Amino acid sequence: MKILSTVCSFVLTFCALAPDTSAQDFAPPRGSVGPGPGDAVRGGPGDRKDGIPDATGTGRTFVNSGSWQRWWAFNREAYLLRLRSPNSVPITAAPLRATPPPFDNPARPGASLVEEKVIPALLDLLSRHSRDNDVRGAVTLALGKIGLPEDNDELRKEVLEVLHRGIMDRNEATREVAIVALGLLGDAREGLGLGMIAKGGAGARKLLGGRPADRQTRAFAAYALAQVGFQTHRTVERAFVVRQLEELLTADPKDAEVSTAAVIGLGLCPLPYAENTPENREITGRTRTLLRLIEALEEGTLDSRVLAQTPVAIARLLLAPLDPD
Repeated sequence: MKILSTVCSFVLTFCALAPDTSAQDFAPPRGSVGPGPGDAVRGGPGDRKDGIPDATGTGRTFVNSGSWQRWWAFNREAYLLRLRSPNSVPITAAPLRATPPPFDNPARPGASLVEEKVIPALLDLLSRHSRDNDVRGAVTLALGKIGLPEDNDELRKEVLEVLHRGIMDRNEATREVAIVALGLLGDAREGLGLGMIAKGGAGARKLLGGRPADRQTRAFAAYALAQVGFQTHRTVERAFVVRQLEELLTADPKDAEVSTAAVIGLGLCPLPYAENTPENREITGRTRTLLRLIEALEEGTLDSRVLAQTPVAIARLLLAPLDPD
């Protein structure tokens, strides 16, 4: 009986994780970004409905690298292998905490090794394979995750130049990865530019090298902006990010891509609570954000995919520490 129960549990969990082909047009919002193995633009596994024939006449298709089915094709092994383990445990959601760990990663190499070996090796790889879309995207994302050098101003400047060139890249996937990488740096000085890209318009076009910012690119920028707010411990910087995300949420409520990124971002950027006193009639801080998210749920004006993320954002804000630091 115990074996039967375990098998049934596995089947139910597998069905829950497997992509629903009957609902492929209703793709869940992307929660993580990063290049997968293989060609990031053509010929990789993905949802066939997301593919359209290219112009070469070879029969190959252009695959939307941001589709949910494509992400699952690249990442399902880690989940399924865990389920197949004899001692597997239920897969649970990440903790609803919205502040970075207060300690450094003990497994991270020292700054000297990173600055003298790792970053130069990545920059050298980029210079030798500058025409390869996958290499440009991978190196760009790696630099964003590693962060800026602390004690080498020249190398710091070089990394920033690579990332800023990346957001003007001819390849859309590389541009979007560079946008996310700028957010991962956690440098508040990049917040203004990311906010401009997220809003679109002439300011975004200028930063993107004359290219317009479509909805997916704007969503990437909104998520990157949220990462800046997530990583900073300065209330004034986080308040700036929150205000930008609130504006994005209300600018076009039916824009599922950008609004979803804004809602997720708001959940990652808790401000101190603010008291609504007669001297301060405008509710500010985290209280204002919570009330706006609750109103959005009650009014139902947002796209259903945005609404699906709103309770999670509310929970994160309620469970976050009272003060960012």
